[in-house]
Amino acid sequence: MLFLVSVMQKETVPLPPEKALELAIASIEQIKKDPRPKAAYSFAGLPGGIAIVDVKSHVELDAIITSLPLSLTSNFQIYPLMTLDEALKNLKEGLKMLKESMK
Repeated sequence: MLFLVSVMQKETVPLPPEKALELAIASIEQIKKDPRPKAAYSFAGLPGGIAIVDVKSHVELDAIITSLPLSLTSNFQIYPLMTLDEALKNLKEGLKMLKESMK
């Protein structure tokens, strides 16, 4: 299962700036070593980033997120993804059902 994970540092972090930066560095290093993130990017000029993560379940994704050093100082948004072919199939099925209901 693919998920888009967006992360932003909380507006107020109860840590000294040096410690917050150390957590960010440790988290990025951990993400780079893990094969499950298929793509990961940092936002230019902002304290956050995104990743596309390939996992077996939402439980596995949660385990990855909670293991990150910055997990307690960040807000996460998670979006399940599907391929364009999967989306197209669903749209066509929805259109078919809509047309049948209008008969």
